[in-house]
Amino acid sequence: MASRFKRLTRRKKLRKRWKTPQGRKLIQQLKSGELTKKSSTNRHTDFRKADLQNIDLHNTHLENFDFSEANLKHANFEAADMSGIRLSGANLQKANFAGAIVRHANLKGADLSEACFREADLSNSDLRYAALRKANLKKATLEKCTILTLDVKHGYFSKPRVFRPI
Repeated sequence: MASRFKRLTRRKKLRKRWKTPQGRKLIQQLKSGELTKKSSTNRHTDFRKADLQNIDLHNTHLENFDFSEANLKHANFEAADMSGIRLSGANLQKANFAGAIVRHANLKGADLSEACFREADLSNSDLRYAALRKANLKKATLEKCTILTLDVKHGYFSKPRVFRPI
Protein backbone atom coordinates (compact mmCIF):
# COMPACT_ATOMS: atom_id res chain seq x y z
CA MET A 1 0.00 0.00 0.00
CA ALA A 2 2.85 2.40 0.82
CA SER A 3 4.48 1.87 -2.60
CA ARG A 4 1.16 2.65 -4.34
CA PHE A 5 0.93 5.90 -2.36
CA LYS A 6 4.51 6.79 -3.40
CA ARG A 7 3.69 6.13 -7.08
CA LEU A 8 0.59 8.36 -6.91
CA THR A 9 2.54 11.13 -5.18
CA ARG A 10 5.32 10.90 -7.80
CA ARG A 11 2.75 11.11 -10.64
CA LYS A 12 1.20 14.24 -9.12
CA LYS A 13 4.64 15.85 -8.83
CA LEU A 14 5.39 15.02 -12.47
CA ARG A 15 2.17 16.70 -13.60
CA LYS A 16 2.72 19.76 -11.39
CA ARG A 17 6.28 20.38 -12.57
CA TRP A 18 5.02 21.56 -15.96
CA LYS A 19 3.15 24.42 -14.27
CA THR A 20 6.29 25.81 -12.59
CA PRO A 21 8.35 28.58 -14.28
CA GLN A 22 11.17 26.09 -14.96
CA GLY A 23 8.73 23.59 -16.48
CA ARG A 24 7.14 26.22 -18.72
CA LYS A 25 10.64 27.33 -19.80
CA LEU A 26 11.56 23.75 -20.78
CA ILE A 27 8.38 23.37 -22.84
CA GLN A 28 9.13 26.70 -24.56
CA GLN A 29 12.67 25.53 -25.33
CA LEU A 30 11.27 22.29 -26.80
CA LYS A 31 8.80 24.23 -28.95
CA SER A 32 11.47 26.67 -30.16
CA GLY A 33 13.82 23.85 -31.19
CA GLU A 34 16.61 24.61 -28.71
CA LEU A 35 16.43 21.11 -27.20
CA THR A 36 16.04 19.16 -30.43
CA LYS A 37 19.19 20.16 -32.26
CA LYS A 38 21.43 17.18 -32.90
CA SER A 39 24.49 19.18 -31.83
CA SER A 40 22.93 20.25 -28.53
CA THR A 41 25.00 18.88 -25.64
CA ASN A 42 22.88 19.99 -22.68
CA ARG A 43 19.54 18.49 -23.66
CA HIS A 44 16.70 17.93 -21.24
CA THR A 45 14.92 14.83 -22.52
CA ASP A 46 12.39 14.01 -19.78
CA PHE A 47 8.91 15.28 -20.69
CA ARG A 48 6.81 12.66 -18.87
CA LYS A 49 3.18 13.70 -18.34
CA ALA A 50 3.67 17.03 -20.16
CA ASP A 51 0.72 18.61 -21.98
CA LEU A 52 2.08 19.27 -25.47
CA GLN A 53 -1.05 19.22 -27.63
CA ASN A 54 -0.60 20.49 -31.20
CA ILE A 55 3.19 20.78 -30.82
CA ASP A 56 5.13 20.91 -34.10
CA LEU A 57 8.35 18.87 -33.87
CA HIS A 58 8.77 17.99 -37.56
CA ASN A 59 12.29 17.35 -38.81
CA THR A 60 13.72 17.29 -35.27
CA HIS A 61 16.06 14.92 -33.41
CA LEU A 62 14.24 13.35 -30.45
CA GLU A 63 16.42 10.31 -29.85
CA ASN A 64 15.90 8.83 -26.38
CA PHE A 65 13.45 11.51 -25.25
CA ASP A 66 10.85 10.40 -22.70
CA PHE A 67 7.26 11.49 -23.40
CA SER A 68 5.65 8.69 -21.33
CA GLU A 69 2.03 9.45 -20.44
CA ALA A 70 2.31 12.87 -22.12
CA ASN A 71 -0.56 14.48 -24.01
CA LEU A 72 0.69 14.81 -27.60
CA LYS A 73 -2.68 14.91 -29.33
CA HIS A 74 -2.41 16.37 -32.86
CA ALA A 75 1.41 16.57 -32.56
CA ASN A 76 3.48 16.77 -35.74
CA PHE A 77 6.55 14.50 -35.83
CA GLU A 78 6.85 14.37 -39.62
CA ALA A 79 10.34 13.25 -40.75
CA ALA A 80 11.64 13.39 -37.15
CA ASP A 81 14.36 11.05 -35.87
CA MET A 82 12.77 9.48 -32.80
CA SER A 83 14.97 6.42 -32.32
CA GLY A 84 14.71 5.03 -28.79
CA ILE A 85 11.92 7.42 -27.79
CA ARG A 86 9.65 6.46 -24.89
CA LEU A 87 5.96 7.13 -25.56
CA SER A 88 4.39 4.49 -23.32
CA GLY A 89 0.88 5.42 -22.25
CA ALA A 90 1.00 8.68 -24.22
CA ASN A 91 -2.02 10.24 -25.92
CA LEU A 92 -0.98 10.49 -29.57
CA GLN A 93 -4.40 10.70 -31.16
CA LYS A 94 -4.25 12.15 -34.68
CA ALA A 95 -0.47 12.64 -34.42
CA ASN A 96 1.55 12.79 -37.64
CA PHE A 97 4.59 10.46 -37.88
CA ALA A 98 4.79 10.46 -41.71
CA GLY A 99 8.32 9.55 -42.79
CA ALA A 100 9.57 9.55 -39.19
CA ILE A 101 12.25 7.19 -37.85
CA VAL A 102 10.70 5.60 -34.76
CA ARG A 103 13.06 2.61 -34.34
CA HIS A 104 13.46 0.87 -30.98
CA ALA A 105 10.65 3.03 -29.55
CA ASN A 106 8.48 2.18 -26.56
CA LEU A 107 4.86 2.76 -27.60
CA LYS A 108 3.43 0.30 -25.08
CA GLY A 109 -0.17 1.21 -24.23
CA ALA A 110 -0.08 4.42 -26.27
CA ASP A 111 -3.27 5.76 -27.86
CA LEU A 112 -2.36 6.14 -31.53
CA SER A 113 -5.94 6.40 -32.81
CA GLU A 114 -6.12 8.06 -36.22
CA ALA A 115 -2.34 8.66 -36.18
CA CYS A 116 -0.48 8.78 -39.50
CA PHE A 117 2.58 6.52 -39.81
CA ARG A 118 2.74 6.69 -43.63
CA GLU A 119 6.25 5.54 -44.70
CA ALA A 120 7.48 5.66 -41.08
CA ASP A 121 10.09 3.19 -39.81
CA LEU A 122 8.86 1.47 -36.62
CA SER A 123 11.43 -1.34 -36.69
CA ASN A 124 12.04 -3.10 -33.37
CA SER A 125 9.45 -0.96 -31.57
CA ASP A 126 7.25 -2.13 -28.70
CA LEU A 127 3.59 -1.77 -29.69
CA ARG A 128 2.09 -3.99 -26.98
CA TYR A 129 -1.43 -2.89 -25.98
CA ALA A 130 -1.25 0.14 -28.31
CA ALA A 131 -4.49 1.46 -29.80
CA LEU A 132 -4.11 2.03 -33.54
CA ARG A 133 -7.78 2.49 -34.40
CA LYS A 134 -8.11 4.12 -37.84
CA ALA A 135 -4.33 4.65 -37.96
CA ASN A 136 -2.62 5.02 -41.33
CA LEU A 137 0.29 2.57 -41.62
CA LYS A 138 0.60 2.63 -45.40
CA LYS A 139 4.13 1.66 -46.49
CA ALA A 140 5.30 1.71 -42.86
CA THR A 141 8.17 -0.58 -41.83
CA LEU A 142 7.08 -2.77 -38.94
CA GLU A 143 9.96 -5.24 -38.92
CA LYS A 144 10.53 -7.11 -35.62
CA CYS A 145 7.93 -5.10 -33.71
CA THR A 146 6.66 -6.50 -30.44
CA ILE A 147 2.92 -6.83 -30.81
CA LEU A 148 0.46 -8.16 -28.24
CA THR A 149 -3.28 -7.39 -28.22
CA LEU A 150 -2.82 -4.57 -30.70
CA ASP A 151 -6.08 -2.71 -31.45
CA VAL A 152 -6.05 -1.92 -35.18
CA LYS A 153 -9.76 -1.66 -35.88
CA HIS A 154 -10.27 0.14 -39.21
CA GLY A 155 -6.51 0.71 -39.60
CA TYR A 156 -4.86 1.19 -43.00
CA PHE A 157 -2.12 -1.35 -43.72
CA SER A 158 -1.84 -1.31 -47.51
CA LYS A 159 1.56 -2.52 -48.67
CA PRO A 160 3.46 -2.58 -45.38
CA ARG A 161 7.16 -3.09 -46.15
CA VAL A 162 7.66 -5.87 -43.62
CA PHE A 163 5.26 -7.18 -41.02
CA ARG A 164 6.74 -9.93 -38.91
CA PRO A 165 5.32 -9.96 -35.36
CA ILE A 166 7.58 -11.64 -32.83
